[in-house]
Amino acid sequence: MIITNAHVVANHILVLVIKRGSPKKYKAEVKAIGRECDLAILVIESKEFWEDMNPLELGDMPFLQESVNVIGYPTGGENISVTKGVVSRIESMDYAHGAINLPAIQTDAAMNPGNSGGPVCIGNKVVGVAFQTLGHSNNIGCLIPAPVVKHFITGVEKTGQYVGFCSLNLSYQHMDAQIRRHFKMNPEMTGILIYNINQHSDALNILKKYDVILSIDGVAIENDGTVIIPNRERIRLNDLVSLKQLGETILLKILREGKMHEFNITLKPVQRLVPAGQFDNNPSYYIFAGLVFVPLRKQHIKGSNGEQIVVISEVLADVINVEYYMYKHLKVNSVNKVKVENLKHLCELIEKCCTKDLRLELGDGRVIILDHQSAKSSTSLILERHRVPWAMSKDLMTDQSTTCSKRVYACLSLSESVTMMKKTAKEGKSLFGSPTFVDLGNGRLRCVETGHEVLAGDVESYARNKRCRLGLIDHALSQGKSPLNMFSQCPLSRSKLVCKLTGDTVNKNEEHIWKHVNGKRFLHKLEQVERGAGSSGRTEETQVNNPRHNKEDSGSEESDFWMPKSSSDSELDEETDEENCKGSHCDDKESEELSERTKRMSLEIGPSSFASRKKKSKNDELS
Repeated sequence: MIITNAHVVANHILVLVIKRGSPKKYKAEVKAIGRECDLAILVIESKEFWEDMNPLELGDMPFLQESVNVIGYPTGGENISVTKGVVSRIESMDYAHGAINLPAIQTDAAMNPGNSGGPVCIGNKVVGVAFQTLGHSNNIGCLIPAPVVKHFITGVEKTGQYVGFCSLNLSYQHMDAQIRRHFKMNPEMTGILIYNINQHSDALNILKKYDVILSIDGVAIENDGTVIIPNRERIRLNDLVSLKQLGETILLKILREGKMHEFNITLKPVQRLVPAGQFDNNPSYYIFAGLVFVPLRKQHIKGSNGEQIVVISEVLADVINVEYYMYKHLKVNSVNKVKVENLKHLCELIEKCCTKDLRLELGDGRVIILDHQSAKSSTSLILERHRVPWAMSKDLMTDQSTTCSKRVYACLSLSESVTMMKKTAKEGKSLFGSPTFVDLGNGRLRCVETGHEVLAGDVESYARNKRCRLGLIDHALSQGKSPLNMFSQCPLSRSKLVCKLTGDTVNKNEEHIWKHVNGKRFLHKLEQVERGAGSSGRTEETQVNNPRHNKEDSGSEESDFWMPKSSSDSELDEETDEENCKGSHCDDKESEELSERTKRMSLEIGPSSFASRKKKSKNDELS
C-alpha cells in the first residue's frame, strides 16, 4: 500500500500512480481516508508496479535538531526532489484539511506545493509525511509524525476503515497555587481541574465536575495540562489520549473532595455535530421560498450521530423573502415549534406543513413567518430564475419529492414550455390562497378576511368571485403579508396599488401583482437593495411609503351578505378585468413609463410651469 495525504485524493474520480524512472501509469484505489489526520491509503493491484520496490519502515518521533530529508515532486520540475533540514519544533497544531488539533513536526527543510504526501526520512526510516506549510512565514514546513501515521494504519487494519482519534470529551483548566489549595491538593500534587464533561463522553457518569485529574496510566499531569514523555518533548494531555486506539482503556487517578480515586475510562472517537468539511459527496441542501438550508460545518462542536446544526446559508432574492434577505448564516432551531434534528428532518417538517403559516425560529431569537402555500408556489419560480435544477439534494429526496422538486424547463420543448408558463400564470390567480370561514349556524358562514356572510353551499363560487379576491388582497395589504408588504394603496384610485420598491402603479389584481413582482424591473431593484446599492429604490420607497388612503372607498357601499352573481354580472366582471388589464402599467416599456409619469407631472404642476422649468434647466446647462 501507499501512504499519502487525504487532500491529495480529495474528491477524486480516478487516481493514477507513476513509478520513478517509468512513464507507465498504474491505477490505484483509495482504500481508506482519514480526513482529520489528512492521511489516505492507496492500493495498487498490479504486481508489475511492486517489482523491485523496497518499502520504507516507519520510525518514531524524532528529536529536536535531528536532520531530516524531505522527498517529493514539488513545483519547479518533473524529477524527484530532495531537500534537507532539521526538526525545529514538535507540538500540536491545527491540521488545515481536517480542522483538528493533533501532534505535528515543524522543519526548516524547503517544502512547496507538490511535496504533499511525500515521506520525510531520517536514514531509511520515515519519521513523518509532509502535508502543509505555515502561511506568511519563511521555511516552516509541517509533517504528520510517524506515531499519528501508525495510529491511522492500525485503526484501518483492525476495522477495515478509518475510525478517528479518541478523546476524553471533557474540558479542563490549568491550576495555580490558589486553586490547588482550594481543592485540597498537597504541594507535591499536580493536575488539571475538570469544569465540563461532554454529554456523549463515556466519563459522564464516572467523573464529576471539579474533579482533579492527577495522572493518566501512571504518567503525572502537570498543572498546565501537559505530560512529560521520557527522552521526549513535553506534550499535551489531549495529544497523549488521541494516540490511543478505539476501545482502549485508560487509568485515571482522581482527587475528589480531598480523597483519591482511580477510574478506568473506555475511549471512543469524537462525534462532531458540525463536521469540518465535506468531500467526495455532493453537498446536502434544501431550498424553500428562496431560503437555502444546509448543515453547518465547523470545528470544535461535538455531538452524536444523526444530529446536525442546520443554518440558512443564502437567501435567493424574491418578493416572498424580501424581509429576510439579511437572515444569512443563522441557525434554524425549530419549524412550527418542533425542534430541528437535522436537515432531512427540517425538510420533512416543511414539506408536511399543514398550517397556513410556516414559522421558523432562528438561533438568535428572530422568527421567519411565511405563508406556506404562497412560499411553496414561489419556490419553483425562484429555482427557475436562479437556474437551480432541484429544490433539494438527492440524499433528501424520496420518490414523491423527486417528481415535485425537479425543474424541467431546460428539457422542455417550446410547446411544453408555453404550457408550463400558462400553469405558472394560473398560480397567480390564487396568490393569496383560499378564504377562511367561521360557522354562524343555520347554514351561514362568515369570511374572516372580508367579513362577508355566505351560504354554506356557495363557498366555492364565492372563493372564485372578484369581490372575495379583492377582499383577500385588502386583508393581506392591511396585515402586511408578503408580497403586499412591498405595496401601498394608491391614493388616487381604490383599484390600484403602488409598489414601494419601484414606484410603479399596479392593478389590484392577483395576476398583475404576481407578474409585477416577478418582472425584471422589480427583481433588479430587489437585488440592488440586497446588495445595499439600491439608493434610488429607497428614495422611491420613502416617497410612497405613506400613501393617502380614501376612507370614502372603504367598501361601505357593499352589502355584508354575499349573493352569487348572475351571468351578466360575471360578464361585467370580465369586461372590467379586461379594461384594467389594458390600463395596467406593469408591462409597459421604460419609455412608456417615462411618458406616463411626464403626463401625471404636467397635470399636477401645469404645462406652462413644467415647460418653463424644462427650458430653464436647458439654459442652465448651456450656460
